[in-house]
Amino acid sequence: MTVDKAPSQGSANEFLNTQECADWLGVPRYTVEREAREGRLPARKVGRGWRFSRTAILEHFRGSDADVHRHPQALDGEQLDASSQ
Repeated sequence: MTVDKAPSQGSANEFLNTQECADWLGVPRYTVEREAREGRLPARKVGRGWRFSRTAILEHFRGSDADVHRHPQALDGEQLDASSQ
């Protein structure tokens, strides 16, 4: 799955709900919820749901040494794909 670049500030697509984030990252919804709840994925709780900033997620993956070793293309090609290992 290719993760497109974050839209410009103020774009309606900058913020994602849980399902949109899961689809964008190519992981199950429950994984996104768990990672957000446990503080391993940048997110904000809004009411009963979570909201995710594309920019914050991209920066999170760029800054994570663990992800650099597991997903080198995520940094250069904006891809988050487990099969690229």
